[in-house]
Amino acid sequence: MTAPHHRRRRLLTSDPPSLCWQPSFRTAFGSSVRQAGARRRRARSANHTQATGAAPISRARTAIFIVGVGGTPREGSTTERALLTALEGAESLHAHTQLFSGSFLAKLPIYEPQVRTRSEQEHQLVEAVRRADGLLIATPGYHGGPSGLLKNALDLLEDLRDDDRPYLHGRAVGCIVCASGTQSAGTALVALRSTVHALRGWPTPLGATLNTSGELFDAQGNLADASTSALLRQIGEQVVHFAQARRLRADQTRRQPQCE
Repeated sequence: MTAPHHRRRRLLTSDPPSLCWQPSFRTAFGSSVRQAGARRRRARSANHTQATGAAPISRARTAIFIVGVGGTPREGSTTERALLTALEGAESLHAHTQLFSGSFLAKLPIYEPQVRTRSEQEHQLVEAVRRADGLLIATPGYHGGPSGLLKNALDLLEDLRDDDRPYLHGRAVGCIVCASGTQSAGTALVALRSTVHALRGWPTPLGATLNTSGELFDAQGNLADASTSALLRQIGEQVVHFAQARRLRADQTRRQPQCE
């Protein structure tokens, strides 16, 4: 059994966009990386970090790659922190992750089907999803549905319609909703899963609805309820497990002898 390797995560600073590699970072777009616990906060910074301990590119390409999309324009929102917890679950299985936070999504132009030119931010999001083995999506629940901010980002995935893997074909998608009240959260989760289905994705068996009417996080930024934290992490793990199974099946198919 080989020793576990460092989880490599790309970091793209929001302004200007400079790419760097570091083993202790998740790729974060548009916000500083917020992690629960004082130790991790001291160890992390998401702005203009010098790369150290760079991983070989070939190894990074073979890792399962999970993209997280969601949050609100407010940095460190409940939705963003819930998404980060799910990404931790994916990382616990040595997945490489990339985060597009709400503050990044707020910079995307309103999607217009007839407009074919793309901003740098739009290009970054589309290319990341194109390469992804799975996704984690988190949204606040507004009036029974996902936020317009998130829906605008998902509409941009129309750019993937002519790919070999169109839209989210063959990829698991973990869905998370945070809302003040149980009714809005439930209907928003159903709506989000319906959108994922329309994009040919596979919503994970587990989805999460978080009621923000109470205190979800303690003073240190940790989820107060251990079962909620475990649920979010399990959603991240399910996305990775699905991606691993798909990759194993594809490898087995390629190795099978071709019939004459």
